[in-house]
Amino acid sequence: MNKRELAKKIRTLEGLSNDEKSDLLALLHGQKKYGLVWEDKPEDVETQMVNELPVLTEVKERAIVSEDEDAPHHILIEGNNLHALTALSYTHAGRINVIYIDPPYNTGKKDDFKYNDRWVDKEDSYRHSKWLSFMKKRLEMAKGLLAETGVIFLSIDDNEQAQLKLLCDEVFGESNHIATICRQAIKGGSRSENIRTVHDYVHVYAKSIELMQKFTGYEKDELNLELTDDKGAYTKGRELNKWGAGSRREDSPTMWFPISGPNGEDVYPIRNDGSDGRWRWGKKKMLKAVSENDVRGNFKIKN
Repeated sequence: MNKRELAKKIRTLEGLSNDEKSDLLALLHGQKKYGLVWEDKPEDVETQMVNELPVLTEVKERAIVSEDEDAPHHILIEGNNLHALTALSYTHAGRINVIYIDPPYNTGKKDDFKYNDRWVDKEDSYRHSKWLSFMKKRLEMAKGLLAETGVIFLSIDDNEQAQLKLLCDEVFGESNHIATICRQAIKGGSRSENIRTVHDYVHVYAKSIELMQKFTGYEKDELNLELTDDKGAYTKGRELNKWGAGSRREDSPTMWFPISGPNGEDVYPIRNDGSDGRWRWGKKKMLKAVSENDVRGNFKIKN
């Protein structure tokens, strides 16, 4: 039976999903159905660990002991990151909630990316292959450390951003990609003949996007609370009244309801021209904000 006949049989197999059939066909043809392909470059440290397992040793004289008995217990590991990940895989597999990785950006500059104890420069024809081999091993181990509800953040710039996205799709699954965040990195930016870039990226992936805890908002930074009153420090937010297009009561009748004012009076959303308006938020969210003393300002009272 030749490959063509075998492939035909695979396509007609019952009890397999289309993805499973695609995987079998990819194995049959000896190639990936989709994704990155590169020449793997073994690391000396990986070969070493075949017969020598890394062991973490506590340096007690460097311990920082808190007087707070309820303070969390942190561990700072110094050493080769593959050694550290391997050691943690025996003690913390499936137990880490959040991982942040700031890998070498593989810019080709001196002192940026070292592989097998040698700096990798732009003239190295295997520069990207070495970096991908380096990253894949570490990402696979990081995935093993993540709890089922865990999330991983990875910083990167344009040198390897696209390659890292595809690699993470392969390791974590494309469906577990949460977002790619564009982050302003420095004011001056890197020099270029065409465009000066002032940003890098953060890829965000879940171990299992169905099980991860959803992002529900943000924590207020007390350093940015520039105003104060008898309730404490706060920052000025948006007006509670909806304004502009769609701001009339008839535009959204369910957004017309009273909230309790500073003196206990009923307060309604009144437009600047004195006509009935509507709140920016729905009743549930608005009443929650009022009950938590998160609403401030001068209110127009409906007579």
